[in-house]
Amino acid sequence: MTLMTQLPRVSRIRRYLLSLTVMLVLSICAGVSGSFTQSVSAQTPKPSAQADSGAQKQAGSTDLSCTFYDRGVGSPGTCGYDMQDKTKYRCYSNVDSAKNQPQIGCEWKVLRAERAKK
Repeated sequence: MTLMTQLPRVSRIRRYLLSLTVMLVLSICAGVSGSFTQSVSAQTPKPSAQADSGAQKQAGSTDLSCTFYDRGVGSPGTCGYDMQDKTKYRCYSNVDSAKNQPQIGCEWKVLRAERAKK
């Protein structure tokens, strides 16, 4: 019996109002998500912490400075090879050279300095 009965048809006005409501909700969502965007400006290079401490950089020298983190506090450091394994690179603290930690950025800084020497 239920197969023979027809479902009630949606009128043209109801279909129009439904599509208008959906477009309104989508445009509100797009507006809200657009309000969360932030404009980003290009970063300008800052002088290194070593240059601020009074050390004069020689012309043509490469920057081997890094930030050594000890208990969440950053201090100036210098990139170099690991003393035990010369295939790895570490950031050595400028205050205490016995303190060091691996850092990804040190590898390319040391390699770039070696290429500049050649």
